[in-house]
Amino acid sequence: MKIHPGLGYRLQAPIGHLHVVVPNQRHVCRVFASSSSNEDVIPPNCTRYTIKVPKPIGIVLEQTASGLIRVAEISETGSAARTGKVSVNDILIATSGIIKTTEQVYGETVVQGGEKLVRMTVQGQKFDTVLAAIGSHLAGMEVEMEFQRCDESDDE
Repeated sequence: MKIHPGLGYRLQAPIGHLHVVVPNQRHVCRVFASSSSNEDVIPPNCTRYTIKVPKPIGIVLEQTASGLIRVAEISETGSAARTGKVSVNDILIATSGIIKTTEQVYGETVVQGGEKLVRMTVQGQKFDTVLAAIGSHLAGMEVEMEFQRCDESDDE
């Protein structure tokens, strides 16, 4: 990860080719199963859409200085481009992720098992946490991502 002034964090590898391994650390994230957060309020002149795509997704995400996670680049060969929906500057609102549902301790080793697919809203999350959620999908599993696109033009 490289820091760009004014842009915040930028992922240097396309989503789908990223492997996040953090030994002896746990990623803690808020998971919302219902629709009651501020992300559900769509601003005027904005639209939302959802894609379900397999890896490699073929997008580069970056976090802006204000904390939003936006699409910085799209690979023509990735599954996101094949949907025809995703555009540069679209904002990631939510992503699916796989969480472990059971845990056993054997000596000093923690073994996790059971999996559950969840929807994670990205507002307020660390960039690495969002990438870990996207990266938690195994090969062949579809990643569900919700984006927002706003029309910057003013019709008045």
